[in-house]
Parts: sequence; structure tokens; C-alpha cells
Amino acid sequence: MAHKARRAGKRERKKTFTVLIAKIATDHHALSLLARSGDPRPRLEFEAILYALLDSTGRPSPAGDLFSGFIQWCDSATQLPDVLSQALVDRKRSVEIQYRIRMEFVASMGLKRMKEAAKAQWLSENAHVVVLDRLREAYPEYHQWIAETPEIEQQWGHRIRKGKKADKRHKRHPLVLEDPSRLRYVVKEDESVVFRDKETGDIIMMVIRDFCKDPRALKFVDCNAAESVDLRKSVRLEDPGKLVLLGYTAGSRSHPLFDWARNLRSKKHTPEFLKDLDFRLSSAFALFWNLLQVRIPKEVLAPFESYLADNSMCRMDGNSGKSTDSRGIYMVDLGDKYIEFNDAELAPPSGVAGCNYARAIHREKQAQKWAFSWTTSRRKGMTGGSFYEAVYGIKVLQAPNTMVAWMPEHDHGTSLLDWSPNRKDDIPPFAQTGIALVTSTRLASAWEKYRNTQDFAQAEKEWVGTMEADVDEKCGREGCTFCYDDRPLCTDQECPICM
Repeated sequence: MAHKARRAGKRERKKTFTVLIAKIATDHHALSLLARSGDPRPRLEFEAILYALLDSTGRPSPAGDLFSGFIQWCDSATQLPDVLSQALVDRKRSVEIQYRIRMEFVASMGLKRMKEAAKAQWLSENAHVVVLDRLREAYPEYHQWIAETPEIEQQWGHRIRKGKKADKRHKRHPLVLEDPSRLRYVVKEDESVVFRDKETGDIIMMVIRDFCKDPRALKFVDCNAAESVDLRKSVRLEDPGKLVLLGYTAGSRSHPLFDWARNLRSKKHTPEFLKDLDFRLSSAFALFWNLLQVRIPKEVLAPFESYLADNSMCRMDGNSGKSTDSRGIYMVDLGDKYIEFNDAELAPPSGVAGCNYARAIHREKQAQKWAFSWTTSRRKGMTGGSFYEAVYGIKVLQAPNTMVAWMPEHDHGTSLLDWSPNRKDDIPPFAQTGIALVTSTRLASAWEKYRNTQDFAQAEKEWVGTMEADVDEKCGREGCTFCYDDRPLCTDQECPICM
């Protein structure tokens, strides 16, 4: 019986590809795209034509990827129309050219994975080590807004002290002028540093300048970050600038559900636009993650990698499958050419993007020890927007193309920018833009619920009963909700899931 079913399936597959071959052979535009399909752009357009032709026939889609199946069927066919055969020959040449371009890009970016000894050598050549003790009293102090100059303090004074609050239940925090004498170390704009604790010798923070070696790739990530921020609702309505959730989230606390972030400001986008947007976004984060893999030592990466492996976590896959497979496809747009990576490691499932963002000194409880940010752009001549690690008194002067690795459980924050306090001015082009990889404490459990295919009502019931595991003693009021839209945020800024 099974044998007959397989034979019937093969016959249907043959009929489908025979029809598609005949139609493609008479379509000059499709043939031109096929000949250039070593490049992702014409290939994607050709794939769209394939699916449109398949729909027009009314035939079922063969199992697997339609484009790959079409190429494999043509390769094994004994006879093809001459025009199609020539297009396939040209495609092979296009694939070879694209391979060389990709290898040149990998070499110029330094994307080839290195052993730990090689990483250590790279770091010793590109960054220096600073050893520090913990401060007796963290500085800047907890819950303080920081202004680096009197002018910025005056500029933001009214909004921070008296401005309208997005949620009246939130407390106001003091705005103070930075006291440079209380800082232990200031990282200059062109300085890369690995900070270590004096007592333990452990890495406590990393700052890597010139993180991406190709300005075209940096522009690709920056443009996608800016677009993502512009199109989405901020998760931090109380804070200056915008911070948006990206990739997969655990949903709101009142409606826990593992799903792609649903925080677009408009519902008028086409499915094609959203598919492309999600793929480009995931590609930007995949490039970030792969750069981290070749720049950051195991000591810092291991907790994140263990978290992903222990939970068989889904990766940021452009909302295409929610698979446990850590590998997939991502693309980098260099303007004049596209670079595609197949069977590459994808980024962790969730992240954020921010523009003109600042936040008072705070701390967070996350699912693992480290977080990673990448400032992709910053206007020349700007003041403010510096990052502070308050436990050790470190200030990082911001500069474009800067990666910072820090521990979210340590007090940290970002100073106010020399920028308009008016929310209406947080539109492109932004004064400062960046992305970050962060992990909610609830993401792994939401993912487990999804994998176990429990229904939503049961999952919600269990979440309500186990919320305390994620909430600090100072938070936990009945009104506490964690949302990724314009509803109220947590009632207390000490809530450990504030990211």
C-alpha cells in the first residue's frame, strides 16, 4: 500500500514539474531571472513566479522547497527545452560568481569562526585590558537620570520632572548632573576595552569599536534598525526615544504566548512587505550574532549559548517556522550586491532596536548572564547618549559601530541626549540608533508551552499561577502587565522583566 502511494506521489510530482518546465520555457522574463538566480534578488523573484504558475495550474505543491525541487528536477531531466538548458548553464555561472563574492565578504569581515586562542590573539591586538574593583557605592546612583552637561539638564528638566507621564502609577526619578570625579573609567570614542574584575579576574564588560569592518554591511543593519523602530510601537513609553521589541516574544503577562512580536503601528502593510521586513530584520540580527561569535570569548558567550541549547530554542527566523533548528538562511544587502548565507547559524529569538533612547540607572533580571548591544549610527557632534556600568563606575562614550557586552543584573543606564524632548521629533533620521540581543525570563517557558502544543487557555492559567517566579518582591500588584503595545507597562520600574 505504501509502495503504491509513493509511486502515485512520484507521478504527481512529475506532472507538476513537467507543467512548470513548459510554462517557464515560454516566459522570457522568468528565464532571465533563472539565469541570474545565483544572486538572491532575482532568485526570490523567480520563486514568486514559480508559485504563481503553480497556483494557476491548480496542482498541489510538491513537498519541500519549490525552487530547489525545480532545479533538481531539471538537473536530472534527460531532455529540456534549449532556452531552459541555457538559462541553467548561466545560473551555474552565476552561482560560482556569487560564491566568490561571499568568500571575499567573509574574509574582509573576519566572519570565519576562530578557536579561543585565535580570539584571544585578536582581542589583544584590537583591545586593551582594564582591571577594576567594584565601587563601594554604585555610580551613577540607582534610578537617577543622567545629564552630562548643564545645557542637557536644562533641556530635559521639565519633561523629566514635570512632564506628562505615560502611566501615572510610575514614580518620577531624579535628574542629576554627572559628577565626573565619581567615575572610575571613561571609555573614549575610539577605544576598545575588555574590563576585568580585580578580585576574580573575570570579564565584567566589553567595548569593541569598529565592530563591523564593511561600511555597507553596517548601513544595512542600521537602515533595518531605523525602519523597525519607525514602524513599531515603543515598549518604553516613559523613557525618551523609542525601544521596540523584535523577533519572538513571550507575549504580554496577561496574555502569555510565544509568537512573533505584534507591535506594528499600522495594519495596512501587505503580507509580501511584512515577509520581506521580517526576513531583513532577522538577517541583520544574524549578522550581529555571527560577528559576536568571532569577536567574543567563550567566557562571555557560553551562558547565552547554553541557554539556547538547554532550551532547544527557536531562532530569529523571520517568522517562518518556529523550528528547533539553529541554522537557516540570512542575507546582507551591500547596495550593489546581495550576500546570502545558507545553513548559517541564526540569531537568538528575541532582541530590541532603539533610537534616541535614554534610561535612568536600573537593573534587570534576564534569562542568562549577558546582553549585547550594537550602536549602528550616531550623528556627529552629539553630546549625551553615553552608556554607564554603575557597579564599577564605567562610562562609555558613544560612537557609531560600537559593540558593548554587559551584565543586565548590574546597575546600568544611558544618559540623556542633546536632542529634542518632544516625542514628535523621534523620527528618521535618528540621532542615535542601535540594536541589542536580550532575553526575557519568560521566553523559554513560553517556548516550551508552544512546543508541547498546550492550548492557550491552559498555558495562560499556568502562567498566572507561576508569575511570582519572574517578579521582584517590590513588584507584583494586580495591575502589573508587561505589554508590547501602548497599554500600561509594569507598575514598578524595579520589575525584573523591564526589558
